Amino acid sequence: MPATRNLPQVTLTYTPSAAPTKANLADFVERIRVVSPADAAQLEQEFASGDFIDRLGDLMRAAGLEKNNVADAYAAWLISVRSVANRDTSQTSPRMAQSVAAQMADAFAQAPEFAALGDADRQQSAEIFMVQGRC
Repeated sequence: MPATRNLPQVTLTYTPSAAPTKANLADFVERIRVVSPADAAQLEQEFASGDFIDRLGDLMRAAGLEKNNVADAYAAWLISVRSVANRDTSQTSPRMAQSVAAQMADAFAQAPEFAALGDADRQQSAEIFMVQGRC
């Protein structure tokens, strides 16, 4: 029988708000613009074509993950990065995605810095993970 872990309880979810999302996406574009103005322009077009974060959330939901959960967003990013690095185009099962998210939730529970984050900071973190993992 596996050992039971007594991890601190942390809040992993946030209440989505449009104003921080708009600011988060604009900040992301400006960071990219420094490196590649062309990529920044393309991102601006992508972000302007409807609710980009909701569309990413729909993709996450298909894997059993929720966009308003930082551990789920981080898991989606990790899965995306792993897929790109391994040139793996197969569909990730919800069971696998949820297992990765559970591991991330455990990791966040062990980080006192994460426990101190407010709702807006959790939203910003999740949205950055989602945008970076959109591949």
